[in-house]
Amino acid sequence: MQERTAFLWMFYVGIVFLTLVCERIESTRSGLTVARMQRELKLKEAKNDHVRFQLDELKSPAQLELAARSRGMMEPEPRATAILGDLPQKKDTAKWVAKLYSPKR
Repeated sequence: MQERTAFLWMFYVGIVFLTLVCERIESTRSGLTVARMQRELKLKEAKNDHVRFQLDELKSPAQLELAARSRGMMEPEPRATAILGDLPQKKDTAKWVAKLYSPKR
């Protein structure tokens, strides 16, 4: 009877030990995956920053003008432009928004 009890104890201890080893291996694997993904994220963020910088550079007025001139575009003559009416005035939108949401009487 004692031999069987000792065997069961060793069996249970072996299962717990095996479970702990498997958990340790899985946690190490997960840690390595997280580290790899963090490196990839840093690389992609750096590439994104570079692309944003290029986009901002291409949107600059000097670059736009250079691109337009290279496509044969030119500034219009002053007499070729016309202003149609006054500049739009700033409207007071708060009044109509307040009317829209005010309780009906």
